[in-house]
Amino acid sequence: LKEIADLLERINPILKDLPVYGYIYKFKNVKTGRCYIGQTILPLNKRYGCEGGIIKSWIKERLDKENQKFKEELIEEDIEVTEMLGVGCCEYHLNALEFYYIDKYNSYREGYNNTAGNYKTNDGLEEFNQILKENNLEFIDGKLIKIV
Repeated sequence: LKEIADLLERINPILKDLPVYGYIYKFKNVKTGRCYIGQTILPLNKRYGCEGGIIKSWIKERLDKENQKFKEELIEEDIEVTEMLGVGCCEYHLNALEFYYIDKYNSYREGYNNTAGNYKTNDGLEEFNQILKENNLEFIDGKLIKIV
């Protein structure tokens, strides 16, 4: 739990008072610079906890996709989990963050993401707005801002 608290403090201190629904993470190819942005409601070691470790399991998942781009670059030694980028307080927020970071890192057009993210509907927007209202927050440019 201390890891999560430290992560929340580093990303945005406002988040430490909100519920944690899930995480946005980034895998990066250190040779090409291409990356993958993903989301999970589980810790990465549980999400990709198959035999062989996180990176090996992630590569296997990517290679199993029919339309995976840049397959020849998916070499275990070249891939690293570079960072946790964000924490979502609900499904809507997590999807919005994933969409934001996929765009920010250009991982759909130039990286390993096969879509621009899951931010396609307003499902859960009401819940997200209620959480923001209860905490005097606004969501602007991928960040939660405290309204004083």
